[in-house]
Amino acid sequence: MYRPTRYAMLEALASLGFAVGDIRLVINTHLHFDHCGGNRIFPGTPIFVQGAEFEAARAEHYTVREYFDFPDAQYRLLRGQAEVARGVSVLPTPGHTIGHQSVVVDSEDGPVIIAGQAAETAEQFMRLEVESEEGATSLRLLYDLTPARVYFSHDHAVWERSVQE
Repeated sequence: MYRPTRYAMLEALASLGFAVGDIRLVINTHLHFDHCGGNRIFPGTPIFVQGAEFEAARAEHYTVREYFDFPDAQYRLLRGQAEVARGVSVLPTPGHTIGHQSVVVDSEDGPVIIAGQAAETAEQFMRLEVESEEGATSLRLLYDLTPARVYFSHDHAVWERSVQE
């Protein structure tokens, strides 16, 4: 299932009309290599992550060390729910990792969630099916926000409330 299409970060930003200097903050759902690999492109930029995830990432073989630990890395360690910018919050959603977090963005249609790997797929999210009880609790928390849309890290499908109603 995991067959990512890789894009060079600088080219991806440029295709959207942005440059590195335009980025004011970075949010990592967790610090596995495939979720923090672009961090080193943003030295000096605040990177928001749960403190528990930061501590886990310091262990041997957790992630690619140079993706996580690089000169002028500016981690902002969170302990729970936090608003990191106007209309952008993070919620702890442990399960996939101990310090996993999801991103909630306020929109006119209702909350839009970047679930990361709180669920692997839109179908898992819809059925609230994950392997651990902790992960199931995290999914219920996200589901109870009655989101307009939910995006997942490793599934191109988007869960939409309007489709489910």
